[in-house]
Amino acid sequence: MAIQLVRRNQPLIWLIPLFFIAIFISYFYLDRTIVYFFNGIDTRQYRLLTIAAEGVPALAVTFIVIMLLVHFYRYFCHSKSLLSPWIHIAIICCISNYIKSLLKKLFGRYFPDTWFCDNLSLLENDMYGFAGAYKLTNSSMPSGHLTLATAFLLGLLFFFPSRWMRGVAIAGILLTFLGQLSLYYHFLSDLLAGLLLGLTVVTIYTEFLTRIKNSSANPAS
Repeated sequence: MAIQLVRRNQPLIWLIPLFFIAIFISYFYLDRTIVYFFNGIDTRQYRLLTIAAEGVPALAVTFIVIMLLVHFYRYFCHSKSLLSPWIHIAIICCISNYIKSLLKKLFGRYFPDTWFCDNLSLLENDMYGFAGAYKLTNSSMPSGHLTLATAFLLGLLFFFPSRWMRGVAIAGILLTFLGQLSLYYHFLSDLLAGLLLGLTVVTIYTEFLTRIKNSSANPAS
């Protein structure tokens, strides 16, 4: 999807309103119901769901660290391949993660459940909604796990397009989405926001690269 849109010079502007409508509906009508449902059937007893929820984001973090270390080493060794596809993917992930962290601070949303940091939540404190900008140490929106998974997998898909890679990207994003949702690590609207953020960053970044490549190949006379 991201590749086709970039090649057609059509960023995901037309999808943004649909995402916002879905987030709005989820926030008012679905988020709490879904959390209460999965909490009631105790989905956290299933280890495979944890692997699904955290596997791709953990892989992405490992990839980022390795790629940055390798490419900075090659840079200091005077290599000319610093901006290879791999480092571009790492940069996409880092940008996505930075914007995610900023949005979390701005939204200040309560989590579905309370974690090790004793955050206020729906299940433990009956708190739902938004505390406001910079009022919470930890915030639920957007989902950092899904943002990172989306940016990582769609970045791979852009630079290494194939039917096999497309299947891997769709499966990885879907597993992360369903794992995070079923373990109520995040509300549905948090996940939709994370998916939109990752998709938007990949589209804008790769569109920027495409324009630079085209302008270099066809310099103005």
